[in-house]
Amino acid sequence: MSRRMAGAPRRREGTGLGERLSESFIFILIGIGLVAGGYWYFMVYKKSPQVALQNYLGAVNSGNPEAQYAYLAESSKSKFGSKDSYSDKWPFAFGLSARIATFSFKNAVLSGDKWTTDVDMSIRKKTAELLNTATDNYTDHYELHKESDGWKIVMEKCKLDFTKAENSR
Repeated sequence: MSRRMAGAPRRREGTGLGERLSESFIFILIGIGLVAGGYWYFMVYKKSPQVALQNYLGAVNSGNPEAQYAYLAESSKSKFGSKDSYSDKWPFAFGLSARIATFSFKNAVLSGDKWTTDVDMSIRKKTAELLNTATDNYTDHYELHKESDGWKIVMEKCKLDFTKAENSR
């Protein structure tokens, strides 16, 4: 005859309500952080004057006058007329292609709808071996104004001296 012992009931293994709530709370916080980070990146950072100037200098470095023209203020666009006229009149629309090694911003000042900064650039000298050549450092001054479609470069207020870079051999 077998005897059955009555003991304490077995507890079911698994997660309790408290553990589930705390895990859910952590996942909700992570989700809120991702949404807030995405909002800041796409709605604030991507529309900042720094990014507009970085994109313009990237277009200068790639020799893309259409993209350069898109970052000009309306007053500067009227000075040049059209995209084709810009590439003809502005000697550096193609002149610094693949020659800007690095650039950094300094002395940036934001006052209302105007942003000014100095840009330190290292520009490669013109040689047959473009990527293995020495660089010269230049500082140019840029002024950007906020327009309805974002930050734009006002060429007539900038102090750009790419002629030193163009003549650097």
